[in-house]
Amino acid sequence: MGKNLIEHYNSLCWEFFRNINAPMFRVYFEKKENWCIKRIKVLHFGELSDSHKEFFVQTFNNYLEKNISFKSSSKKYLYDLAILVDKNEKSPPSDKKALHCFVQAFKKVGIKAEFIEAKERPNIGEYDALFIRETTHVNHHTFKLASTAEKEGLFVIDDPNSILKCTNKIFLEQLMGRIGVKRPTTKIMDKRIFEEEMHTFVYPCIVKKPDSAFSQGVYKAQNVDELKKYAHELFTSTELILTQEYLPTNYDWRVGVLNGQVIYCCKYYMAKGHWQIINNSGSKAEEGDFECIDPKQVDKKVLDVALKATHDIGTGLYGVDLKQSGEDVYLIEVNDNPSIDFGVEDMLLGRICTC
Repeated sequence: MGKNLIEHYNSLCWEFFRNINAPMFRVYFEKKENWCIKRIKVLHFGELSDSHKEFFVQTFNNYLEKNISFKSSSKKYLYDLAILVDKNEKSPPSDKKALHCFVQAFKKVGIKAEFIEAKERPNIGEYDALFIRETTHVNHHTFKLASTAEKEGLFVIDDPNSILKCTNKIFLEQLMGRIGVKRPTTKIMDKRIFEEEMHTFVYPCIVKKPDSAFSQGVYKAQNVDELKKYAHELFTSTELILTQEYLPTNYDWRVGVLNGQVIYCCKYYMAKGHWQIINNSGSKAEEGDFECIDPKQVDKKVLDVALKATHDIGTGLYGVDLKQSGEDVYLIEVNDNPSIDFGVEDMLLGRICTC
């Protein structure tokens, strides 16, 4: 079933399994100038040794428990890709039109992409790669599935290491300090430190949870009373909070980085009458305008900060949020699961379909 007693060979076994489509077989190799396949023999249960019989029964049962049908490989495609989505998510990283474009783009380069949902308990080992288009968290099925896929030898975006690093703003703050990336003055505080220092802040200031996302769990305090209110609210669900210098700008930069290369640049303007690009205060989230800009036309300092910030995180897909004030560029955060919507981030580069 694409597995081997020695786990080190699982990736190789899977490559054979997805093409041979037999539950058990033996591959004979011969060393000439390079290793060559001499022959392949499909096996029946009676030919197995006792240890392999036990391993086969265990592996086969695990396979059947997934409640899946065997997915044969297609000669038309080189690889099979799973795109993880949640059809009920209110603010997914990509809208339906963008997801359709992803499928079309993968098809053009010989990759068969299909959507999976965690509730379906997918057998991730049947794919060659996993692309997560659902909001990621550490204590969440997105992280568990990414970890499983990576162990199975799949290429994964977002990889679990990036999820761990990017969803923890405390880690990011300490990492960016070590590598010398400029950012707003930030303090990491527990309840005791907060009580001691809350009267020393310059207002307005920002207070946020370590795992905040999509402008949620982030507040602007105009005075010490508001700061106490927001901080005490956050402390009900976290041991640590971050307080940050407020840098007013008309827009935030978002630089998309994949494998150490810039793939898009956008200006996200603040929501009308609000200090963030997304206003979550009403019954329905309101977003500001956007402007997609050719990276060649973007200030090189903006691109340099984005690339420097992602260099020590990994080679995955990241959305780097930045503020530019005069000659200075400040890092706000690095997102492991950046939004890519139809007609926004793809306005200039990479669109290959229309919807």
